[in-house]
Amino acid sequence: MSPKLRVKTDDCVPLLKALGDETRWTIVRLLITQPMNVTELCETLRVAQPNVSKHLKILREAGLVTAEKTGKEVENRITDSFKIQLTQNQNRLDVGCCSFDFQSRKIDPQF
Repeated sequence: MSPKLRVKTDDCVPLLKALGDETRWTIVRLLITQPMNVTELCETLRVAQPNVSKHLKILREAGLVTAEKTGKEVENRITDSFKIQLTQNQNRLDVGCCSFDFQSRKIDPQF
């Protein structure tokens, strides 16, 4: 049986808030496949830069995404702890009260 990520009640709200928005959900699914900078995310999602930055901030606060400066670019990527959970559970995040399936499928920027 795979180990489950146990989220304390106080920590559950930011996680659910972060994953409860379709744009943020899509950003997470994109970043699972590869790190991306804000410009790449904007182009892929067809969303304005301030909106993407706002969504990334919420994902960082929830502990799902981290930003790493590489040269002049800032790459956004899934945090190591989140990636480990996904790897152990075949792209499924189980937080006890609910689970999230991040299976690969085509990303439609129109949602």
